[in-house]
Amino acid sequence: MAYDTNLLSFVIDEGMVPRTVKSVLIVKHWPQAVTAFGQVGVRGPELWSFGREDGVIYILDDAGKILKSKTTGIVIGHAILNTKDDALILDDVSEGVALFKMSGTERVKTFEDPHRERRSRNVAFLDGTSTIVSGSDHGAIYMFDRRTGEVTDRIHVGIRDWVQSISTIDSSGVPLIFVGLSGENVKRPEIQIWERIRRK
Repeated sequence: MAYDTNLLSFVIDEGMVPRTVKSVLIVKHWPQAVTAFGQVGVRGPELWSFGREDGVIYILDDAGKILKSKTTGIVIGHAILNTKDDALILDDVSEGVALFKMSGTERVKTFEDPHRERRSRNVAFLDGTSTIVSGSDHGAIYMFDRRTGEVTDRIHVGIRDWVQSISTIDSSGVPLIFVGLSGENVKRPEIQIWERIRRK
């Protein structure tokens, strides 16, 4: 991010064009996750802000105008969306991972993972959107089949504590899961990289 002399902030996009960054205040909305993506339909770029305690998703345009809001009725710990498959997953801190359609606010399915505390966990898609990945409060990463809701795999990361930070990527056809370990009970912060082996 760069700043001009009038203290306006801007970013340089992939075309090396400076774009002004808008600052927007949404009253009583505390974003837990923010996702931005490019051209969607006729409206252009959108920014989705996911509120933790209010459970409201605000959709803004690139000028900072609120286009729409959606009420989920949950406490949101994290959020990831996939525009291609019209899929949105939210960490519902009290029940597990909630699957929604981006185009609506109806909950399609809940993926329950055993938990002892109401803590935020990152969520992610893997293998396109066929697998849903979630952290936990007890040292495990869970993988769910999006269609059936079944746990297809469980990774124990070597601690029995909160695993909040996860991310996924497909690197040249190889699905990878990144896990960040940190916190008061972790002796040494570390990042683990797990490769998903496809079973024959």
